[in-house]
Amino acid sequence: MAEAAWTTKIDMNPSLHHLHQMTWACLAIGVFYGLISFIVIRRRPLWIRFLDAEAAFWKRVGLPKLSFDRRFGESRFFAGSLIFFTISFLVLAVACTVLYNHLAHGAR
Repeated sequence: MAEAAWTTKIDMNPSLHHLHQMTWACLAIGVFYGLISFIVIRRRPLWIRFLDAEAAFWKRVGLPKLSFDRRFGESRFFAGSLIFFTISFLVLAVACTVLYNHLAHGAR
């Protein structure tokens, strides 16, 4: 059966393959956290609307309202922790890329 033109079969060491997957996973998580950080910091009214919608959902389900969750979602610590995790995952993605390149191309 013929392969599609855009797919490539690369024979890779299993540990290098795992490192390659970790690079893309960390990059995707870092971009996701970056997007959420942007919404929390720069688009504050949109974030407040999300929090209001969440509170309405839990009220409709019949669970009690947790004021701690709302206060934490609006706090500076929450925004700071999102920025910290964004930077951490992006640094981890770069570290995985450097390690992958070192192990795949440099250490022979």
